[in-house]
Amino acid sequence: MPLFRDVPGLLRLSDLPKSGSVDFTLCVSPEMTDRLVAALDLLEIRKIRLSGCLKPYERTDWRLQAQLGATVSQRCIATEAPVVTRIDCELERIYVANWEAHVPQDAETEMPEDDRFEPLTDIIDLEQLVIEGLALALPDFPRSDGIAPIEITARPAGSDPIDNTTTRPFAGLADLKRRLEEDG
Repeated sequence: MPLFRDVPGLLRLSDLPKSGSVDFTLCVSPEMTDRLVAALDLLEIRKIRLSGCLKPYERTDWRLQAQLGATVSQRCIATEAPVVTRIDCELERIYVANWEAHVPQDAETEMPEDDRFEPLTDIIDLEQLVIEGLALALPDFPRSDGIAPIEITARPAGSDPIDNTTTRPFAGLADLKRRLEEDG
């Protein structure tokens, strides 16, 4: 039974058997590769592959486990030369009908501890899963071999670099404390 109908990369849950697991492999078209390159601001993606299985989880939910592999080329942050990185990572998502129960209701919590849970929809977009997986796995600051880390110093234009040993950032507080004690 084909997993994809009409649009490659979309899994329609209504087309899947309700028992057992369903194996899948996403066949990435040149158009999808172009969309991934644009979405992630890459120079190139080669050898991209997403394969895994989707199986029922509890009564109404689904669990996706997959392996994402790709060879990507990004710009070096120092030289802008191409930097090639091999990405191999595992992805797991649990699509649940009662998603709110898995999301902390505390206003202080920005992100749940277990980020595998997603709201259950009729369609699982594997292309979006690839974009998310690659975005999280890509090096934040790719550097060409032999390029040392960049040191950044902030200072007003035309001035010498700021040195905390000479500027003493809390010196003003000590002076304020002394004046308050004198006024007393």
